[in-house]
Amino acid sequence: MNIIAFPEPPTLFIGLDQNGSTQTVAGKIYESLLTFDFDFNPQPGLAESWEISDDGLIYTFNLVENATWHDGKPFTARDVVFTCGDFLMEVHPRARAIFENCESIKALDDHRVQFTLKQPFGPFLMGFEMSTAPMIPAHLYEGTDYRTNPNNESPIGTGPFKLAEWRRGQYIRLERNPDYHGVGQPHLDELIFPILPDAGARAVALEQGQVQQSQFFDIELFDVPRLSQMSHLDLISRGYEFYAPVARIEFNTRVAPFNDVRFRKAINHALDRSLFSDAIFFGLGKPATGPISNRTRYYTDDVTVYDLNLDRARALLDEMGLTPDDD
Repeated sequence: MNIIAFPEPPTLFIGLDQNGSTQTVAGKIYESLLTFDFDFNPQPGLAESWEISDDGLIYTFNLVENATWHDGKPFTARDVVFTCGDFLMEVHPRARAIFENCESIKALDDHRVQFTLKQPFGPFLMGFEMSTAPMIPAHLYEGTDYRTNPNNESPIGTGPFKLAEWRRGQYIRLERNPDYHGVGQPHLDELIFPILPDAGARAVALEQGQVQQSQFFDIELFDVPRLSQMSHLDLISRGYEFYAPVARIEFNTRVAPFNDVRFRKAINHALDRSLFSDAIFFGLGKPATGPISNRTRYYTDDVTVYDLNLDRARALLDEMGLTPDDD
């Protein structure tokens, strides 16, 4: 399978870099304890099962027993304790905010890990996805400078694919991991990620079948409706649930007139969100009701909605004592 990688990843070591292009490739190399379905329900990953104490303080993960690192070393509880207790706490701000809730992280044996929290923390399980808590091999990183470790250039994970070749500026090639712990997986022998810096070349590659997948903003949005009509291509919007992006304007509320809530309300009433979603995002966006994406867990649309109403916007500005002029 050929998959666009754009821009070229700066590294494939997802422990230090979690940008989109790195995740696209490294997400096949590294794993976390869990994965998730489209409704955010946790599914087995490197943990085959888990238990949560009734008081919400103790999480016990039962690890798969046949997982190995790409260099042949066994994946064990030692790797989990090192990853979550040491490595991520030093280099990963998002993971640090999650695992600082832990009172302790300890291995009960080679295949059981117990996390004890200081207080109940509802989102805790959500942290065990690949970009937030990628498992890192302790035998290669313990006692080293994580940022300069030579293994950063040759990523070693437990995932279904391993790095076979990286020709900078041309392509990245991953090959099937024959020792992968997932029964019957992976289903492909190779993944090839051509590096295509030109937007037109990326669209042509999809159009002509030279690549079979793109994601995020690989393709200019104005090209998506045209490509989606082609019989050999499917337009799929699922898969971004964890990313859940929101396009928004942020104001410096310490500076006039943005420090007046009436001014901010006036701007909201003056914005045509449907125009943005249709003309700028070519129908691929959905008007937002606030800074929280509708794909986020526990999202609600029971909020104040500012409709397009220029008369109301003008009235709010009048109330502030502002007058229309060249500025």
